[in-house]
Amino acid sequence: MVSVILKKTGTHYARPSSDNDYVVLYDGQVVGRIMRHPRAPEDRPWFWTVTALGDPPSSNYGYSTSREKAITDFRLQWTTKSKIKNKSNDMAALIKGARDLRHS
Repeated sequence: MVSVILKKTGTHYARPSSDNDYVVLYDGQVVGRIMRHPRAPEDRPWFWTVTALGDPPSSNYGYSTSREKAITDFRLQWTTKSKIKNKSNDMAALIKGARDLRHS
């Protein structure tokens, strides 16, 4: 399981904020946000977004029924995107290694 930490946005950025607004940290870096959003659908008031993967934002956010569900949904998206990104990085390294071998 991917270990992510929620920290109140205000505490992290040393400014006032809501008790329903959190940054998501992974390895000490901000990788997302989870908050109760005033314009969210009534039955899914918690908004989550992954902000650190460099993918198009359309697939990196959603709405959930509770904060706990938002954490689960975020973690699932983060894990899936991280695996794809790592596989892509591994493939790029393999291709570069093969090219380096041909030119040495």
